[in-house]
Amino acid sequence: MSSWISSTLIFVTEVDASIRFYVDLLGFTLNMRFEDDGRALVAGVSRGDGCALLLTSQWPEKAGTGVIYTALPTEEFDLFLSEIEKKGVITKGGLWGKPLTIVEDPDGNQLYFPNP
Repeated sequence: MSSWISSTLIFVTEVDASIRFYVDLLGFTLNMRFEDDGRALVAGVSRGDGCALLLTSQWPEKAGTGVIYTALPTEEFDLFLSEIEKKGVITKGGLWGKPLTIVEDPDGNQLYFPNP
């Protein structure tokens, strides 16, 4: 068993706004939140066992440049889409070798979900 722990950094302008998007709208769990002088700088969120993200506002010039590719089994994909659409999350179509459903966070970071 490997002892590696990894997370994807997602560059955002405001961590608390991003927490609300990822947790309240996309169903992620808030695992940690670090602040300095009352301002959130980093938050760890996850969904399931394989998707851990660190939302950070420490490099504002990089905000909105992230792309996350997440493949889900058909049943889970359909359930996820239904869940987020009920919450008003806007999706759009795309193509990257196969059709995609794309979700953008408030900063423009994109989550690519290949259509099963």
